[in-house]
Amino acid sequence: METFDAWLDRLAAPGPDPGGGAAAGVMLALGSALAAKVAAYPPAAGADLGDVRAAADALRSRALDLVAADGAASTRLVAAWRAGSADLAPAALAAAGTSDDLLRLAAEAEPLLAVLAARGSAPLRADVAAAASAYAGGARVALVNLVGNLDLAGRPAGPRERARPEALIARLEEASRIPG
Repeated sequence: METFDAWLDRLAAPGPDPGGGAAAGVMLALGSALAAKVAAYPPAAGADLGDVRAAADALRSRALDLVAADGAASTRLVAAWRAGSADLAPAALAAAGTSDDLLRLAAEAEPLLAVLAARGSAPLRADVAAAASAYAGGARVALVNLVGNLDLAGRPAGPRERARPEALIARLEEASRIPG
């Protein structure tokens, strides 16, 4: 098992894996871990948050799977780009698919955050906001990668394709504000 410090060393080194998409996945996993943490504490007014914790744990696991998937997609993409290969467009589309998967995962987290903000323990509002911030950051990076990879594939993302992820990011950023 690789330590987080070793993974960060690989991220800082030149090479395709890990890259920005993997970093987005880690941000989403961090947001999920924080959401699970908040859900594990005794909730306000005796509400049961076990389902939220289970959902957050599942999102964290999927986010980490996407870290690995992005690494494979990035490795293929960089190899095709360096070789000037005809595989560049398909490799870029595959990498864009990973970014799209990351954005969908961030969207699935949004309702969990709403439940935690409404029913979670008041002393943990900062953790809910931190989770929302991690999700927003991961989604922003995923969108940047999606747009970049679609450009490489020769299929630029238009304003309509960007509108939904941008709206999601704005809502997550709003959720990252601590009330009061």
